[in-house]
Amino acid sequence: MYKECGIEAGSLVDLKKWGREKILKNKELLSEYISYREVLNEYTKILKERKNEHIECNIEKVANQVGLTTKTMRNKE
Repeated sequence: MYKECGIEAGSLVDLKKWGREKILKNKELLSEYISYREVLNEYTKILKERKNEHIECNIEKVANQVGLTTKTMRNKE
């Protein structure tokens, strides 16, 4: 039987399904996840654009550009 990270594949599928059901019932967590995905997508997009320009980019700069702050940045304030 195939294992990923020491977990059987079937168990991993069940765990993912269970987690998906739980997060869909928690509106606040779902909203945070959607914001996280949006920042990640923006970060990836900017990285691809800047890769050709050889400009350094980091997640904090991207988060600030899209109007969000990371936990690290919030703790510094």
